[in-house]
Amino acid sequence: MSQKQDDIQQPPETLRIHLKHERGAGHSETSASVGGDLKRRRLNSPSSSSNSITSPPLVSPSLPAIPLLYHLAVSAHHASHRHLQQAFIPSFAIREEAIDGPKSTTPAFDQYKRPETVVHDPNAADKALGLLLLALDLLKAGLASMDLSDKERVAFSLEFGVVAVKVLKGSEGQASAKNQEKGVSNQVERGKLVGDVQDAVASGLFLAKGHSYLRNMRQQLEILNVRLLFMQNKAHLAKRIVRQALEIVESGEFAHRYTLLLLPLEFGDAFTFADSMGLLDEFQLIAQREKHFQVFQLAQITRLHFLFQHRQWEQVASALDDLAISIDYDAEGPEVSIKSAWEAHVALHFMLFRCLWEGRIGNDATVKVLLKRLYLLMDDTSDRGVFEQMRASGGTILICCPTTSRPPQRLHVQVTPPNITYLLTFLTTLVCRRDFMGATSSCKSLVHSGAMLECANVARADEMWDLGFSSFHGPADASNMRLQIMTIRAEVMMEKATALLYRSSFQEASQLLSEIVEILRAQNIWQTHAPQLCLLYAQFAHLLGREQAALRCYRACQALIKPGSELGLVVAISMFAAAGKLVNALEDHSRRGEIQALAARCRASGSAGLIATGYLLGSLTEVERVASKKKLSSAYEASQRSNNN
Repeated sequence: MSQKQDDIQQPPETLRIHLKHERGAGHSETSASVGGDLKRRRLNSPSSSSNSITSPPLVSPSLPAIPLLYHLAVSAHHASHRHLQQAFIPSFAIREEAIDGPKSTTPAFDQYKRPETVVHDPNAADKALGLLLLALDLLKAGLASMDLSDKERVAFSLEFGVVAVKVLKGSEGQASAKNQEKGVSNQVERGKLVGDVQDAVASGLFLAKGHSYLRNMRQQLEILNVRLLFMQNKAHLAKRIVRQALEIVESGEFAHRYTLLLLPLEFGDAFTFADSMGLLDEFQLIAQREKHFQVFQLAQITRLHFLFQHRQWEQVASALDDLAISIDYDAEGPEVSIKSAWEAHVALHFMLFRCLWEGRIGNDATVKVLLKRLYLLMDDTSDRGVFEQMRASGGTILICCPTTSRPPQRLHVQVTPPNITYLLTFLTTLVCRRDFMGATSSCKSLVHSGAMLECANVARADEMWDLGFSSFHGPADASNMRLQIMTIRAEVMMEKATALLYRSSFQEASQLLSEIVEILRAQNIWQTHAPQLCLLYAQFAHLLGREQAALRCYRACQALIKPGSELGLVVAISMFAAAGKLVNALEDHSRRGEIQALAARCRASGSAGLIATGYLLGSLTEVERVASKKKLSSAYEASQRSNNN
């Protein structure tokens, strides 16, 4: 098949022009020949000429149709990702005032007088999806041919599966968006496409298993098969196939084994926390045994992500210490030296996780030092040009799996792109070092959040809406990247709303909360952020003295969260306060017992804020004045050590 591909490297337009030229040349030569004969002899009549002279038919050169179909399909597939950067940019970030930059009131934005704005294509998402659909049609036409060799049919099946997965994910994301106009995504018959891709992948996998030289394509088809099962919510069948595939993987095929182990973690909702940790343990054990240090660090970073996501706080400290040893991080030593994109990714995320952890347990001094080193590391990484490489590829990088008996194997890994890393650093700074004091122009929580929100409204080069994509990405990846940024933006807005409520700027807080509601609904992230938003509205009503409205919002928040969570503890304490049950608590023994139970739960938590709250509640219900003062002093010390965070 490779030989056939070499024969059709010129594009179809060139082929068509060439054929026209040949036909024209042939016609000219024939006319000249006939013209020459007219000078020498008399022409016969048409009837006698047809009997005596037979002209040879014009024969067009044959085109290798099968390789041409494959070549055009691959070209359309690769061309689709050229439109993803434009599909990633939201329409609200392209405005007329972007020509002159945001009308900022903060000194930090004085340098952006003439920003380099981005020219936007509103139809980019449909163009990307349309090119993928064109590739599917071409590949389907090729698969319908009976002249395909086994190798060609496997190649067509693999490409069809890769493109079909992108179409299924992309059409689902676009078709489910609210207020979506009728576009290319609504023209995709998802049920029929799922059946077609299953047949193609199954056929290709069956043929590939019969030829050892098709091992690489067979492995890719195995991954596609599992991914399709997860996308159809057939998690149990997918897990069984993963286990069967792992049993037959050759000992030296580390990249394929790692991919099989990591693939289920993409669909974490289908697994319990214990199942995810089991896969990670196996993954990490293999990487450690084979001395694949980058893969080992990938397992450690993934473990930290799951620990934070599932609130497994008792395991976080040891996991952070293990990662610090792996990257040779010394809190008292010199700055971390960055030589590659992978090292930058691991070091930056380690510091982000460490800041969140130290901020949670109330070590504000440590957080301050970590943030300083984090910003210096980001500046150094940017100066070295590492961020430019990561930005251009959309965050896809290669990590190495060296082997002794064969060439080193490599894994393509999707990491956090630089623009989202910057936003996460920004959000981490706001969360870990809240500061609501000072004038409006100097309040850090207001100034920092305001600067970030102004930057979010304009698409400019080298900022949050500037991100490239590679051929590994599809329309769904562009949508997911945009959703991540919009989620961070909503959380920054909530931090700003908290600061406004704390400062009694109620009118501005009310307007901002309304904007947050619109963003959560528009981005379809209401369900994940509704508890926090209900808590903000409850605190708003509570501060205004509207206790009944506050209690309704607190109950709504309580109904949306898991029982026994730390947020549930905050809501329970707030409901006691809104109902006036914290006043004269010593006079009611039943109420005093409930408050003491809440205080004990707070002190047992690892959160510095809850520990301080527990001591404060304990001082309110303590009969002995000396013991009450001691608990109040402990609450003050915890707050002071965490800098009131």
